[in-house]
Amino acid sequence: MNSSRLLTSHEYDHFFVKFHNLDSVDKMFNIISKLQETPSKINKEMFRFIQYNKEYFTSVGLLLPSFLASVNSHMVYEELRLVLSTDDEYQNKYQLSTLIDIMDQRIQRARYEQFIIRLASAYEGYTFYLPAFIDFRGRISRTGILHFHERDLVKSLIHFGYEEKNYTQENNDMLLTILLGATPFIHISM
Repeated sequence: MNSSRLLTSHEYDHFFVKFHNLDSVDKMFNIISKLQETPSKINKEMFRFIQYNKEYFTSVGLLLPSFLASVNSHMVYEELRLVLSTDDEYQNKYQLSTLIDIMDQRIQRARYEQFIIRLASAYEGYTFYLPAFIDFRGRISRTGILHFHERDLVKSLIHFGYEEKNYTQENNDMLLTILLGATPFIHISM
């Protein structure tokens, strides 16, 4: 074979990236290595802000109530069935399957949010590294639940873990300019 493969799946007949030029393989490995060498940390300020304002975020719907993460879903389903079977007003307005779907989604989201908050608490103060891989389209992606391609809650809690002494005011100004330029694009493209 005069080309190289970089497997992204355990299925050897599917999902491979083919490189016809060996120089591109070396470049790809160097890029992945550099990405995986980049330290990350939990953004302490944002984490404290979320913890301090948790009640407000819950009241406006940005976070779900934490008790939902520990709800026994089977008991909730039985209660829903009982209410719908005994109350004609609710029975005419709602379908059991729709309510169960909504409840499932909210319980799952609450569990996810509580898991992320517990994970951020455990990782706070530590430097960690995010693994990367190449998907079958040749794009570099991150693995795991903590990465920059995840939902907004996770993205807000991670930042690059370089020491502050490496940053000068000029670098901070440049980063601020980049962030201010990228923010409207994110909000417009959504």
